[in-house]
Amino acid sequence: MDSYMLSQPTLLLFSENNNDTMMLLKYSKPQLIRLGGRIICATSNAVDNNIDIVRLKNECHSFHDFMIGRDYNMKPTPIIVAAEAMYAFDMVVQGTKSTAIIILGSSSTVATLAVVTAAVLRNIPVVNIYIEEDILHFRRAEAIVAMSTVTIAASLNRTLHNAEVRNLNDYFAKLYE
Repeated sequence: MDSYMLSQPTLLLFSENNNDTMMLLKYSKPQLIRLGGRIICATSNAVDNNIDIVRLKNECHSFHDFMIGRDYNMKPTPIIVAAEAMYAFDMVVQGTKSTAIIILGSSSTVATLAVVTAAVLRNIPVVNIYIEEDILHFRRAEAIVAMSTVTIAASLNRTLHNAEVRNLNDYFAKLYE
């Protein structure tokens, strides 16, 4: 695979819906382009999450759908979601040589928690954009924050203040220069 020969900085963007993806792209893509890097987008299940795959394929270097739960005639249990997310994450990281991951931690889904756990196990830095007023599951969100390398606060309207944008850009610069 060509990916093993790459030395280009690669950020894996994991999100569970279009709004989260567009927010994360808005704040990470300009800096990654300046640093000569690329963004890989991934989601747990594009069909169930109504992800606009065509749009993301145009925004990202590549798009990966983990397809979690598509093999079952029933809703997968949290342990199945976690196992599939960790496996798919590992395959994507190996194939893309992703060197960091960015997530919206306040989404606090089982798949997001599993991806962050897998990243920590592989010593991959986790950038967590966090909207405190929009937490879906408090305990999972707490675990995601605890495992994140850096957490950047965002407002409820999904924007970052100038100081947070600088912090994010400074972190990417430190990570990729």
